[in-house]
This record gives sequence, C-alpha cells and structure tokens, in this order.
Amino acid sequence: MNALKQPGLWFLVAESLFLLSLVLPAYHRYGTDSGWQCAMFAGEVMFTEFKTDAGFWSWLYYLMFNVTNFCLLVLPILWWFKRSRRVMRVARWLVGLAFLHTLSWVVVSCFDQKFSDVRVGYYVWLLSVAALWRGCVLAARETTETSTVS
Repeated sequence: MNALKQPGLWFLVAESLFLLSLVLPAYHRYGTDSGWQCAMFAGEVMFTEFKTDAGFWSWLYYLMFNVTNFCLLVLPILWWFKRSRRVMRVARWLVGLAFLHTLSWVVVSCFDQKFSDVRVGYYVWLLSVAALWRGCVLAARETTETSTVS
C-alpha cells in the first residue's frame, strides 16, 4: 500500500503540524500572538461574546475554531483506538467544513484589511486541518472497504 494512502500517516502529520502551529506566531494583534494564545482567545469568546453587540453570530464563528481544535486533538486518537466507519464518515464532513471555516479567516482578514496580520502559524494550522481531512477521508474509505469485504 502506498504510504500516502495510509490514514495513520495523515493523522500523525495533522497532529504534528497542529502542535507546531500552537507555538508559532499565528496572528498579529497588539504584538505577536502564538497559536496557543489565539486558541485561548477563541476559547474565551465562548463565554464572553454573547455580552457584546456582535452576539450570536460572532460567538458561533469563534465556536467553530474551538470545534476545529477539538477535532485536531480527538480524531487522530479516536482513529488509533476505535476505527468506526460511522465516526469517520461523519468526521470527514465535519473536518471538511472546519477546513473551509478555517480558510475563511484569510478572507475575513482581507476584508478587514488586516491580511498582513496573519502569520505563519495560521498557515501551519490550516495545513494541519487539511491533513486531518485527508486522513478522515482515507479512514472512511478504508473502514468502508474493510466492512464491505467482511
């Protein structure tokens, strides 16, 4: 089997890139913010954004960043310990949407004329989500093929 068609490799790449993105500068806001600081900010928004004028939609936007980070932490571990076709089929759609949502930050930054504030850590994070999606697609295909053969 070709190494690039093994979900475990993609999950390992996704985890490695995700951990790297946490220590790299990801967004310039009042100085350089690491990916970890950006993740903490997105987490804080879950508890504070309803109190602002932006309200629900802003809260939902940042909530999806938390869902993406949760997927990056949990799905590779879940795949290693419990290979479920149903989980991987749902995960490939969820992570695909998470990738598009993560990509939207560049678009938002362009409209806000803050594109130059986006740093390398964000792009590494985006690559980690892409690698996770690829792993989920391959895992869903692999578990589907093995379940139809049995």
